[in-house]
Amino acid sequence: MSKFIEVTAGTKVLVNTDEIACIEPTEDYKDGKEVCVITLIHTTKRNVEGRKFITKESYEEVKQMIIGTK
Repeated sequence: MSKFIEVTAGTKVLVNTDEIACIEPTEDYKDGKEVCVITLIHTTKRNVEGRKFITKESYEEVKQMIIGTK
């Protein structure tokens, strides 16, 4: 059964933790605040899709959300 975390990337987004390839700390280019880049990989029978997005939550906050769901 899949588990999800809710993060803010412009709007609220539900992320399937099984599809998270990696998370990386970075800085917001606008105001220099610590944010997190999440890389997702979704696999189907015919192809693999990757997507990256920046969350407003920090790396540590996202890490704790993931650890709390697994």
